[in-house]
Amino acid sequence: MTSRTTPIPTSFPAARRIDASRAAILALSLCAALAACDRSAAPTTVAPPAATVDAPAAAPVADASVAWMPGVDTTVPSPAAEAVLAAAYGAKADAALPDGRQAAFWRGYAYRAGGQARYTAFVDTVAPGENGMPQPEDQAELAQITYTLRDGAWQAGTPQTDVGRFGGMGRAPEADAGRVELTYTVAPDKALLALPSATVATGGVRVRAYELFLYAGADGAWRHVGTVQSGVDYSASCRQGPSTPDTECVRNSGSLRFDASAAGAMPDITVNFTGSTRGDDGAIRPAGSADTRTYRYDAATATYADSTAR
Repeated sequence: MTSRTTPIPTSFPAARRIDASRAAILALSLCAALAACDRSAAPTTVAPPAATVDAPAAAPVADASVAWMPGVDTTVPSPAAEAVLAAAYGAKADAALPDGRQAAFWRGYAYRAGGQARYTAFVDTVAPGENGMPQPEDQAELAQITYTLRDGAWQAGTPQTDVGRFGGMGRAPEADAGRVELTYTVAPDKALLALPSATVATGGVRVRAYELFLYAGADGAWRHVGTVQSGVDYSASCRQGPSTPDTECVRNSGSLRFDASAAGAMPDITVNFTGSTRGDDGAIRPAGSADTRTYRYDAATATYADSTAR
């Protein structure tokens, strides 16, 4: 598949301009939250980010016929991207649909539900921007098609085209294969899935996040319910030396934790950061408890939002 990075000019604090895609816009909000965008202090080197960890396992449920169980132990290969797009849209990989949208396989996830092994493939589509120029608010539309393992083969179900929207600048974020997905069982037939994503700006600024998906076993539907920021890395664009201008040398990574809630209730999500950030005085400092973010589910909008007190 083709690269999804599109450079655009974006204004950052301290009168610095960086050409970036949606990553820069996300980096701006994240850096503002972590006070990471001032460039007045000298760069420093920080330790590699800590690995993410999952929430404690939920109590097992008795009825396996409806229970959600993450992961599938099978030697049957997952459906190929080309097969997914053909089943969902009758389109080839990265091919334009009849209405002009571009379709692409995003990521798949295998699990057990209703006593069967299943594989859900998420697909994103983007519409051409006005005059060919995508805007920050131009998000990718999400669809999914779920396969069921029968007689040693994956059988495609009916596509769902209203999963939600994510990304920006007419693009979806990249699926981050370097990090593992996290899950939380809300109820026996309801689960929250966090799939890692990353967006890379021109100059190498990398923004990490988790895309949140809610599975409702009653009808097998999925819904995108928000994006949780989980780190930013300026290392690739950081210049060090007396003859080069100072740039942001901040690097931090967030570990996501689902906070247990009452049965059937959506959990709060806590992100603890390690690495470096900038303090109120502009100096680079270690990221710590003061930078922890809390996300809470808003039933009115059916999405997670940052509820951290500022």
